[in-house]
Amino acid sequence: MRLADGADGVARRYRRILVRVLGLDTSSGRHLHSPSIGVGDISIHPPKGLINALAFHHMDDSLRLDGLDRRIVARLERNARSSFATIGAEVGLSAPAVKRRVDRLVESGVITGFHAVLDPRALGPGVEVFVELYCSGRTSAVEIARIVSRHTEVQEAYTVTGDANALLRVRTTDTAHLERTLENLRSEPAVLQTKSSVVLSRLIPPAD
Repeated sequence: MRLADGADGVARRYRRILVRVLGLDTSSGRHLHSPSIGVGDISIHPPKGLINALAFHHMDDSLRLDGLDRRIVARLERNARSSFATIGAEVGLSAPAVKRRVDRLVESGVITGFHAVLDPRALGPGVEVFVELYCSGRTSAVEIARIVSRHTEVQEAYTVTGDANALLRVRTTDTAHLERTLENLRSEPAVLQTKSSVVLSRLIPPAD
C-alpha cells in the first residue's frame, strides 16, 4: 500500500496511523514487528475491515472528545464566560492547555458558538410562547430552519417526535405582536398550522 495521498497532511496522518496501528516504520520501510512486511515499493494487504477502520479514524478523529474535553464543554455550557484558569482548576490542566483544547474544539466544529442566556424579566413586559409547527408533506428540517430563521421573534427551534414537525420558542412584545407573528408563520407556503402554549412562569432558572 503506497502512502501517496494527494495532500501532504493526509499522508502524514496515515503514516502516524500505520505506525500506531500496523506497527509500520514508514520512514525506513520496515515493519516494527516483522521485517518481511514494508511500505513503499513493497505491497501489503491488510484486511478490508482494517482499511475501513483507518478511514474512519481519519474522518472522525477531529470530532472525538476525550474525558477532559467533555468536562471542559460541560463547564462552558454552564457558563461560557468561565476563564481558562477557572476551568483548568476544575479539570486539572493549566490555562494554556485549556485554551488549546477549546481552540481545537472550535476549529473542528464541536463548539459552534458562545451565547448569552437572558432573563426574560430583564427584557421588560412581553409574551413567551411555545409554538408547535405543522408542515406539509415531507418538509425537511433544513427547509423548516430556513422558514423560522426569517422570523426574528423565533428564539429557538427544534425538530421533535410526535405529530408536529418542529417546536419553536417565540417571544413577542404583547399579544397583538404574537398574533401577527403566528399569522406570518402560517403564511409560509409549507406551514399548515400552528398550536401555541403561552408561558406563565419559569420553574427552573437558566444555568449560572
